[in-house]
Formats: sequence, C-alpha cells, structure tokens
Amino acid sequence: MDHSGSIPQLMKLAPQAKIITNSAGKMALEAHFDTTGWEYEIIKMGDSISIGKRSLTFMTTPMLHWPDSMMTYVKEEKLLLPNDGFGQHYCSDALFVKDAPRDIVLKEAQSYFANILYPYVAQAEKALQTAASLGLDIEMIAPSHGLIWSGKEEVQTILGLYDRWASGKNDGKAIIVYDTMWGATAKLAETAMGVFQDAGIPVMKYCLKDKQTSEIIAAFPEAEYVLIGNPTLNNQLFPRVAGFVTYVRGLAPKNKKGLAFGSYGWKPGVVNQIQDVFNELGWQTVAPFDEKYTPKSDVLERFKERVKELIALK
Repeated sequence: MDHSGSIPQLMKLAPQAKIITNSAGKMALEAHFDTTGWEYEIIKMGDSISIGKRSLTFMTTPMLHWPDSMMTYVKEEKLLLPNDGFGQHYCSDALFVKDAPRDIVLKEAQSYFANILYPYVAQAEKALQTAASLGLDIEMIAPSHGLIWSGKEEVQTILGLYDRWASGKNDGKAIIVYDTMWGATAKLAETAMGVFQDAGIPVMKYCLKDKQTSEIIAAFPEAEYVLIGNPTLNNQLFPRVAGFVTYVRGLAPKNKKGLAFGSYGWKPGVVNQIQDVFNELGWQTVAPFDEKYTPKSDVLERFKERVKELIALK
C-alpha cells in the first residue's frame, strides 16, 4: 500500500492512463481498490517499452519483498529503479547518498536489509544474478525508500554489500540479546560478553527493555554468534523475549551459531523454546543453559565453558 495508495486518485485525474504492471501486480491492485475501467499492460521478465526519449526494461523480482515486485531499468540514463531493493528507512533533506553522512546511510541500508529483506535472501541473490546476466550498465540506483546511489563507486558499494548480506557471510561478531527481571539473566549475559572479549571476538550486548528489536536486528548481518537470554515468567518466555524470538523466526537469518540461556524460579527448560527456533532456522548450536534463581560463581564458570563450546563450533 505504501507504493500504490495514490493510484486511485491518479486514475481519477488521468482516467485514460494505462497501468503497466505484471500479473501479480494487477491481482494486488484489484484486491485493494475498485479498479473498474482501469486499463492495464501486463509485462513479463525482460519486456521493454518505449516512452519516447527513454525506454524501460522490466525485471520481475517476486518476493523481493512482495509477489508483484519488479525492477525497472532506464537504458538511456543507466538508471535502475529497484523498488524495495537497495533502500533505507532514512529521511534526509539530501536526495543522494553522496550528500549525506555515508556511515549513517550504510548503517540504515544494512538495517533495511536485515529487517525487511532477510526472509528473501534467495530472491535477492537471484535478482543480483539476473541483473548481471542482462549486462545492465548501472550508474545510478534510485530505490523506493531512502537516498539515491549515484556513480559507479556507490553503485558497486551497495551491490557488493547486498551480495555479501544475501550470501550469509558475516564479520565474525557476537550478539547477546536478553531481558531480565531481578538481574539473574543479566549476570549470565555479562558473563558471556566477557568470554567473547577474552577471545578477542567483537561483541554487542542488548537488553530488550532498552533497545528496539529493529535496531538489534540491524546488527545481525555482521554476527556469527547469537545468544538469547530469557528470564522465565509464568512458566513461559518473558514477553519481550518471546516477541524478539518470533521476529527472528520470521526473518529467518541463516548461517548463525546460537546459544539459548536464562534463569527460572520453579520450572526449568523454558529456554528450549528458543532452542527450537534455532533448530528450525538450521543454526549450529550448543545445549541451552538455564539456572534457578541467581547464578553463583560455580554456575557462571560452567556457563563460561558453554559459551566457549559455542565459539569452538566449526
């Protein structure tokens, strides 16, 4: 809807206009709006049309990230209009990446990929391969969300990052995500962080009461290790942890190594619900770790060994 919501008003203003889309796009428009009297031209992969001085070539990219998604290449401008690909949820008075803080734009591009396109990495890889096979000479990428990538260097930068993210390659970092009620799970999280630091592995620790889920997910493309800590509540996952695990399950990031940990009062094993999600995602894991009430020094030493087992996974 964020791409098509204005079309009914445009069709009232220009009732003889023709809508160029693919079959899935026509179906979606008819499901959302009263399309009586609308004229369509249905295109397929590789089709081109002339609009006068310029020609448009279309690449259908289903599930990147909607069934009707497609990219448009303007040959005369060497311009790719990639729909949801290569975007950022970033608002700026600048139009071009070169006129904005580069580090912020790249961070937002990574966050966009992780939060929006992670479930569709196979489709992202296919789109990159398709663009390469068509031999498109691209000097500008103008996404539907965010700033415009201009010039060969910027274009190659974002294409290279997407290739890396879609392949599941990472920077070998560790992410520890947890929530806590009385500090027990926080103590385990702090202990895990120390193990990674001692091993020389860059590590980021996030408490869910202080950090938005989407901000945490933005760091996932860099991570090899993901640890999720839960303080058991009413014999279930703590609500914020449950929400985070559900979000991760939906995004389905691949090629991670996971460890579920936490604390409980009277029912152990609730962290197995996190382990089940790790298994579903195909992550490498070690056995979950949970402890009753506040972990003492001997428990923390055992937990250190469990984290070391995770690091040792090949």
